[in-house]
Amino acid sequence: MKKQKQLGHETVHPTVEEGKILNNGDESIGVDFTDKKLSPHAGSVAFWSFLHPRGFVGKLRELLPHRLPKSNNSIQPIDKAVAFVQGLLCGMEKLTQVAYLRPDPAVPAITRIKRVSSQSTLSRFFAEFDSVGKNQRCFGPLWEWCIRRSKARKKGYSLDFDSSRSPAIRTRSTFWAVSQLNQGFR
Repeated sequence: MKKQKQLGHETVHPTVEEGKILNNGDESIGVDFTDKKLSPHAGSVAFWSFLHPRGFVGKLRELLPHRLPKSNNSIQPIDKAVAFVQGLLCGMEKLTQVAYLRPDPAVPAITRIKRVSSQSTLSRFFAEFDSVGKNQRCFGPLWEWCIRRSKARKKGYSLDFDSSRSPAIRTRSTFWAVSQLNQGFR
């Protein structure tokens, strides 16, 4: 184990060189470089480690109305859906903003997808939800599956999901599906 360095009266990590101290008056922070992969989206690992073991992604995969692609290099429909959910989780307000996630190698690892979809790929993905029936056949059973997995509480549950606030899901078909869920399960 390396010994801590002493810089003036400050003790810093052994890998921090002299002069690389950020002092704000209350605390000092060693600034260093690393070859390790870092991601601003790593905090979402808790969300995905909650969903994956519960089978949510598998159930969504089963219910999506999309045909499986035949190309070796294509993105599976479930990967597109998961990339969209990750975008929402990271504060995405437009489909074009999902592109911010594409260069981050940690996102596919965290979400267990092949790669993050582009805006045009996601637009084509959502265009498949072109009828009320497709929305109901996908999101109705998914909603019911989620509710059945919730434990009963004496005082019940309160769900507040205001989809009208998110420009990312204001497409006609997606907005309709979410609003129907909101109306049917209040």
